Amino acid sequence: MSAQLELAFKAKTKGIALVATHNAAWLEEARAIAREICRQSGSVTAEDVRDKIHTAPNHPNAWGAIFKSTEFTPIGFEPGRHVQGHCRVIRRWRLRD
Repeated sequence: MSAQLELAFKAKTKGIALVATHNAAWLEEARAIAREICRQSGSVTAEDVRDKIHTAPNHPNAWGAIFKSTEFTPIGFEPGRHVQGHCRVIRRWRLRD
């Protein structure tokens, strides 16, 4: 890994940890919803959670922290369906065995 890429990765990790700290209660709720969706359908995306959750995080970057947990493992990518996401590519996740 190049030095620049390593610095970028460290900054990303630090940012996610910071936003997770400031949104701990919201993340607990979001992860519970994600686990339930996985149990029902086998996998989940952040947009699936967005469709079910009734609150918003303190900062939009908290969405990226939902799956930063050892409970989830990525299984693929797909286009996002929310208009504000401009069809960006998002991950699909499942619960770890």
